[in-house]
Amino acid sequence: MSASRSSGLIGRVLLRSGAHRQRTRCVKRRPQVIYIAVSPWLVRGLSGLATLAAIALAGVVLASPKQWTTGDPLTAPDLNNLTVLTNGSVRYSVGATKFCGIGPVSSTGKLSFNGANGFAAAKAMCEAANGCLPTAHMCSAEEISRSKGLGIAIGSTGWYSTQVFVHDTSTPALNLDCQDWTTNVAAAAGPTTAGGSGPGFTTCDNSVPVLCCD
Repeated sequence: MSASRSSGLIGRVLLRSGAHRQRTRCVKRRPQVIYIAVSPWLVRGLSGLATLAAIALAGVVLASPKQWTTGDPLTAPDLNNLTVLTNGSVRYSVGATKFCGIGPVSSTGKLSFNGANGFAAAKAMCEAANGCLPTAHMCSAEEISRSKGLGIAIGSTGWYSTQVFVHDTSTPALNLDCQDWTTNVAAAAGPTTAGGSGPGFTTCDNSVPVLCCD
């Protein structure tokens, strides 16, 4: 083959190769989505942990004495502590809490117990309540509703907290948690539940026990 024919062939091959490169274009591939079946209890658990993590970032410490590493066993005490918040020596249960009992004494809306006052006194009362643990606390409206939905009987009229301001025009009473449980005047009131008769309010000069949840 002559040198001129050889160079011409090489030239045509290069031209064809160049044309091929010009026709080449990138093809975008759609991302693949993989669906994984996850049980509902795991979803609820992860959601609850996310909430607790947000609370922890807000300045409240999660009571998790154990710091896990890969391969560590999960024990019942460690898992139970995931539903407890701590603030110093105070331990407060969170999650699917429910009615556990009533405080050991009746009190006006000006709560005082073992040297503590207000909400702290309510917490101390519930820690000492029969049938409750040291993580118990004054019930909220949500916990009262959850307890009744579970069929748990609340057989005593007692204080619980709503942190809601309500003015009843038929009386001078203001339903506002007895000013965070620091007043015993008849001009203020706090939310109470009377066993199976539903929610209501009681003026802060009356004495009833604290309803406790855990």
